[in-house]
Amino acid sequence: MALAGRVLVPGQGGLPADHGQVPLGNKEVDLFLCAVRKPCMAMGEPVASIFTDANGRFRIIVSASLLQGTLPVVLARVNPSFVLRAPVLVVPVGQALEQAAAVLPRQVGDTPENLIDSISEAAVRLLEEQGFENYNPDGVAAVVQAVEAANAAANFEDLTPQQAADMAQTTAASDPGVQMALMENHSCPGDCDGLGGVTVDEIITGVDIALGTATFDTCAQFDLDHNGVVTINELIIAVNNALHGCTAG
Repeated sequence: MALAGRVLVPGQGGLPADHGQVPLGNKEVDLFLCAVRKPCMAMGEPVASIFTDANGRFRIIVSASLLQGTLPVVLARVNPSFVLRAPVLVVPVGQALEQAAAVLPRQVGDTPENLIDSISEAAVRLLEEQGFENYNPDGVAAVVQAVEAANAAANFEDLTPQQAADMAQTTAASDPGVQMALMENHSCPGDCDGLGGVTVDEIITGVDIALGTATFDTCAQFDLDHNGVVTINELIIAVNNALHGCTAG
């Protein structure tokens, strides 16, 4: 599977459609695979790394089987102290590996290239605040698209990458459409009754499902990666939600 994309940063001569951003060439792009949507933004070793070409484009080849049940995140190292990130939704769980790619939240025109820029970074920050694990792939895509819409008129040409990302985040955070997307797509792993929290009884139910002493449909809310089973990682996320609340990242 090829993960293709382009990295943009503020600069003179950027097109309006690119929000006053220009391609960033010869910079490292790392791919991280977040298991069961757990926050792993730049933690540990990347699965793959590559440098952008002169036009800011990159192409990472990775086995499609590695992408199943994960949220791929690409990270561009703008400078030693600042990075830009973007979620890449490529192969949805349950889709045959030989089929075409799934939803790319932000693309370069009509081509299947994922954008890494100030707006994608703003979306990642907002999702981190709410807990990436509380959003399924469709929810992540909806939030990213809402952040893009909120910043439709943004021009970052005279800003630093840090300033541009901060501006995009502030704009999106105050936008009603973004707030609606964050709320409507927010789930609570382990919240069997849908009341917005996880109880001890619900944790016990999840353990029973994992052990096979309860049926999966008793509480499908534990199944974060939609593969029909409840794993230890999914139980841990549910326990964290029980301890800290469903918005804990």
